[in-house]
Amino acid sequence: MPVKIVLALGLISVVLFVVLTGRSNVENFEQVQEAVEEIYEDRLVVKGLIFELSTLLHGKEIATISRDAAFYADRNARVNQEIDDRLREFRATKLTPKEAEALARFESNVEILQATELELRLTEATDLSLAERQRLAGEMANLQEDLRALSKIQLAEGKRQMSLGDKAVEEMHWIARVENYMLIALTVMLLALIFLSPKPRSAE
Repeated sequence: MPVKIVLALGLISVVLFVVLTGRSNVENFEQVQEAVEEIYEDRLVVKGLIFELSTLLHGKEIATISRDAAFYADRNARVNQEIDDRLREFRATKLTPKEAEALARFESNVEILQATELELRLTEATDLSLAERQRLAGEMANLQEDLRALSKIQLAEGKRQMSLGDKAVEEMHWIARVENYMLIALTVMLLALIFLSPKPRSAE
């Protein structure tokens, strides 16, 4: 087989290999993007915890407004335990600094609310005055505001992660296209040099 053909086939093989490798790199980055999307989906678990905490607090709010003494005598302790359980699950997730700060504020306000419930001796089903009900309602409103802040942080962080993943994959696609164009141009140049180079003169 002529040397030129061998060199050409070898060069083409190398280029094809590099192109396929570049494609593999693109696929790897696409997998990274999928992983980022999974992280975003995992945040739905935290969103679920936020919803559950809000629902538990809402039950307290209804009991306070309706003067449901039986709720505090029979169910409030169980609700407080469920809130503590949800907070434990929340703390076990990977938190950003903003999330950690907002969660710490929420936990602090939970402790304030629970201390107020003990102070007012709600478990004894005592009738609350208007001022006492307003005090409880205000503390619960602060907790709901904390949960809204946590929810906004979750959404913003999820969008940020998605944006980072999209940018990484887009950049990889761009690099791969440039690499392919350069390889094609190099291949054409080398093939031209191989086949168009003047034949060596035979010795006379």
